[in-house]
Amino acid sequence: MIQRDLLRQQAYDDCLKHIETILNGDFMVELGPSEVQWSPVELRQVFEQQMVLWRRYGTFDVILDAEGRPVGYVDESQWLDCAWEPLDYNEVIALVRVAPLALPKLVIEKMERGERDCLAVVLKQVPEGDVPVRWLARINPVRRTFIAIEPIVADHDAPGSQGGR
Repeated sequence: MIQRDLLRQQAYDDCLKHIETILNGDFMVELGPSEVQWSPVELRQVFEQQMVLWRRYGTFDVILDAEGRPVGYVDESQWLDCAWEPLDYNEVIALVRVAPLALPKLVIEKMERGERDCLAVVLKQVPEGDVPVRWLARINPVRRTFIAIEPIVADHDAPGSQGGR
């Protein structure tokens, strides 16, 4: 039987080799616990290796609230290829549902052409008994990716207002 350390190394190498054939990027493999068990069906030892695959995402700014929780971010790299293209309500809602920042159930309050030809979207949530919670999302219409999601602190932070960003 092959030693567990050699099996772990082979699993690591195979994982990295496989992911590099199907995706571009800089990857890291983090090995978790491994297990060797006898398979009564296959009549042999079976090695299982848990792994977490990490891909370098890039550099972006994270916005934290007073308690240190992430409430938004700005990814300057998403401005690349940004050009104005109108998106309909359903396209924007579909993007919000898969946003990199887990946002609660939201409605679109306003959509308009924003700075540098992005799509500026004001998203609103009204929890029971609370004041509305609002975010400004900047979307690259060509790439259909978020450039930024930022909490709106006051009405003057919203696009189209006198004190906009």
